[in-house]
Amino acid sequence: MEEDAPAIIVKIASTPDMPEAIRLLRAIEAEARPDDPAAPDQAEAGFRQSLAQYDFMRSDACWLLLAKLERQAAGYAVALRMPKLDARHGFLYVDELYVLKAYRRRGIAIRLLEAARELAGREGYAGVRLLVRPTNTAARALYKRLDYVEHRAILGELRATNPR
Repeated sequence: MEEDAPAIIVKIASTPDMPEAIRLLRAIEAEARPDDPAAPDQAEAGFRQSLAQYDFMRSDACWLLLAKLERQAAGYAVALRMPKLDARHGFLYVDELYVLKAYRRRGIAIRLLEAARELAGREGYAGVRLLVRPTNTAARALYKRLDYVEHRAILGELRATNPR
């Protein structure tokens, strides 16, 4: 990044940041589904429903990292504790990472991942883990550049029969 480039600020979101998080999620859905005028409202409703089930904005096990550039929310990452049941150090797991298209290739994803790494260090975790689709070559290249090591793994998923 250039010396005079605007600073990217990443913070752990808390309840007072909820309006900004909602604006970001609405913008993401509008971007992802431009032909669906209801998409932003659905994103906001889903966010509020998620918080009603589990208020991660007040959690010590799940964090919403908000990235701002030029005072505008530009991206986010969701990080979760992944403890071990013995003396080993667990990992911080990045479950979601998204940067609005207008802000991509400006260092925001890098800064979000750095913030996750800093959080893992503060919390005493061994490091950061994440999943990426094999076809997401841009993300894979970014993670490799940041020294993430790819491991062959099989992801198993079982859907709940009665999700909330």
